[in-house]
Amino acid sequence: MSGAKPSSPGFMVLGLGQLNLPFKAGVMLPTLDLVKMLPTNASGELSLNTAWPAGSPAFTMYMQYWISDAAGPSGFKATQGWSVRQD
Repeated sequence: MSGAKPSSPGFMVLGLGQLNLPFKAGVMLPTLDLVKMLPTNASGELSLNTAWPAGSPAFTMYMQYWISDAAGPSGFKATQGWSVRQD
């Protein structure tokens, strides 16, 4: 993710389902299965890398990043939601 305010607090939201509910003048896409505070770097970016363990069962995960930004509606801005499918 890029283009955010540098060194700003943000929250990565991961879910195994979709909520699609209004939240902070936006739409919360994923269910709230895991919420992790991850600040942006000095360039206003966030990069995450991972490897799925061999033999993992098939699933779809939904992700969205919410960042604290006083200029945004209700003090937050959000990315579009993403989905990742592991087969």
